[in-house]
Amino acid sequence: MKRIAVIGSGGSGKSTFSALLGKELNLPVHHLDQLYWKPNWVKTPKEDWIKIQEGICDSECWIIDGNYQSTLDIRFEACDTVIFLDVNRYTCIYRALKRTPEFDSYPLKIVSFTRLRPVFMRVSAF
Repeated sequence: MKRIAVIGSGGSGKSTFSALLGKELNLPVHHLDQLYWKPNWVKTPKEDWIKIQEGICDSECWIIDGNYQSTLDIRFEACDTVIFLDVNRYTCIYRALKRTPEFDSYPLKIVSFTRLRPVFMRVSAF
């Protein structure tokens, strides 16, 4: 296991698991969310996004966590191992809500579905 793709629903623990696995196996870890999102939630242009992932995948060893289905084929063709974190949907929703800044600002009972919809969409997208 030298090239590992970690996938799963939002809130399944991909980043946490990948960081621990990277320490255990002494492999560099690349979190796709950190690479994709620029300041102020600006997306990386598609051409640059492909080049970034191809560059990582050309390396001898790595762990890449994240889904980004539009470029999943790049990682799947290059990896020797895929780890799918199959975590209960309610656990994923709880974890996704827990790390959402809006969740910290409002009591759960008054947070509108409109504010939470992006969180639910992230969790159910996979």
